Amino acid sequence: MQGSMLLEAMVLNRIYKLGKILVEHKKKSAVGAGTLFFAGREADIRQQYAREALKYGHQKLSPEERPRRVVVLANVLANNGRVFEKFKINALPLLNLAGIEVSVIKVESAEQMENIASEIDSSEADALYIVGGDGTLSRVVTGLIKNSDKASLPFGVFPGGDNNRSLISLVPEVFSISDKDIRKYLESAMALIEERKRFVFVTKYTSESSNLNEVQGEPIYGLSDANLGWFLHTELKKAKLWYWGGLKRRFAYFWEMLKREPVPLIISATYEEFCPGCSACRLAPISKTSEQPQWKWWYYIFGSPANMSKEKSKDFSKIVNENCHKLHPVTLRGTDILAETAQANGSSKVIVKAGGSNLGRTGVMREGWKRCKHSTSVKSPNPDEFYDMTIECSSITFSLAGLPELIRKFAIFGEVHEQKEEPGDRRIRFEATDKKLEVYLPVFIRVDLKAV
Repeated sequence: MQGSMLLEAMVLNRIYKLGKILVEHKKKSAVGAGTLFFAGREADIRQQYAREALKYGHQKLSPEERPRRVVVLANVLANNGRVFEKFKINALPLLNLAGIEVSVIKVESAEQMENIASEIDSSEADALYIVGGDGTLSRVVTGLIKNSDKASLPFGVFPGGDNNRSLISLVPEVFSISDKDIRKYLESAMALIEERKRFVFVTKYTSESSNLNEVQGEPIYGLSDANLGWFLHTELKKAKLWYWGGLKRRFAYFWEMLKREPVPLIISATYEEFCPGCSACRLAPISKTSEQPQWKWWYYIFGSPANMSKEKSKDFSKIVNENCHKLHPVTLRGTDILAETAQANGSSKVIVKAGGSNLGRTGVMREGWKRCKHSTSVKSPNPDEFYDMTIECSSITFSLAGLPELIRKFAIFGEVHEQKEEPGDRRIRFEATDKKLEVYLPVFIRVDLKAV
């Protein structure tokens, strides 16, 4: 017993002081865990998670089994490399302790990320782990959806983005905590280690134009939202105010509202009414059996991956909804317009919000400062008070005609797009789909800060 405890202490000490060196693969750029140093409460928190991960690493494999293989797709440019450093300090040691065979691919462009995600299959990995923000995640999701002729690999996500809108919408209890709280980074890795996964539906973005000579953009898939307006405009200005340090966001709102009058946007749109399921839009359930995974001891505690991913099929053949797929014109007015993905029961939907029409300069500045205080930029921290229009729909198509010259940038799944020319008849479409992927997600935070 003492020998086992001594071995555990030695392993933990080894991992956190020296890191684990990974051999570079000819197709993968591997990275070591690095030399790590922890002090104070964060050290205690990491040690608790390390002991949990080590329980899985201690399990013996039969001659027929092999270690789980995880390919990490890391956007090394995210937040000037700070996201990758957080991953190496927090998540990578846990994966190593759990006995997982980890290969890290450093990616420096969105196109490269999408192409790699579309090519990796089960012969190379058992799971993916994405290191980056919503834009990085969107590119991986797009790559997986494009790879429709192969079974998509399940994936986990390291919450390293500025907003982490995708993860917050899926598990707000874990991912809405402060960026200074390392527990969400550790829980993200533990979800992959413990094989806690569930199906999530993705949303699709397309750009449309009636100009036949114009090249139409490829569809992009994601799990977060689309937004445009004066708040996005101001948030994009903060990078140039780096010399204000921690006050750059607040000063950006002060400076922009001092220079400009935030005239409300007026956007014409058409939305398709949301249907929770009926005979017209849902296929009859198909009964099929699936191969059960090899049983592990921890399934007694957390449940098996099959049980956690299993979905009950509902028969919609006798349900009639006369409003299914019905189209409605609408005019959206506000200083902030948002369309976000929401998981429904066995499907997904788009929730459109518009508000802040009467704020004026002072009102936009105050609302912006509230978002700074609550560490949010895309959505108001007081949505019930701020937004005066909310629509639940299956899809919505926005017309970009008439957008002010200053407000021609819009964000889709965390990536900023710009309409440089006069928009004319250009339209952008945001729609829920029936395409789903398996994602490793935590369900709670296991370590109480009061007990540390």
